Amino acid sequence: MGTENVHVEALQKFFRRNHEDEHAKDRSFLYGKSTNNQRIESLWGMIRRQGIQFWMNFFQELNESGYHDGEYLDQEISRFCFLELVQDTLNDISSIWNRHRIRRYRQGISKCGRPFLLHHMPRAFDAVDYGLEINEDEVNICQSELDTMPRSPCSELIEDLCKCVIEENDFEVPRDPASMKNLYLFLREDIRNNL
Repeated sequence: MGTENVHVEALQKFFRRNHEDEHAKDRSFLYGKSTNNQRIESLWGMIRRQGIQFWMNFFQELNESGYHDGEYLDQEISRFCFLELVQDTLNDISSIWNRHRIRRYRQGISKCGRPFLLHHMPRAFDAVDYGLEINEDEVNICQSELDTMPRSPCSELIEDLCKCVIEENDFEVPRDPASMKNLYLFLREDIRNNL
């Protein structure tokens, strides 16, 4: 079980602690058996095909060719260079998924349509809106307890150092993986040579 499930469980039970329906309080979160993972495995397959496999191969090749040894400096420079591009890929996948059409099945009890519309306008699809009111103060409490996205994808020290090297060499920050790889390799060598 991933640690994210522990956090989701805590949030779910916190938000549902004052509700009185059959799925409230401790019954608001359910662990499933790993034998029921067909749907999530199918989703992971789709995510890989939509772009994540590219990044998996990209970083594996970087590692196998000796340009990423897993040490602090390599991790931080790769975060500086690649995290935004990887996040763009994830955002694209999310957008595609939320707009894809769920087909109608003869035996299916689930609704057909586009996920983002089913979520935001369930009644338009003759579906039940299972949303419940949550106190805004409680949402704020949870947000303050959770790690938020950092301002920078890497440590401020490495970010400042990378920006300094980029500026000193009159580089433009690229937006494509191949050019970003070249920048990564340059930053890695320059910073290592000047330590």
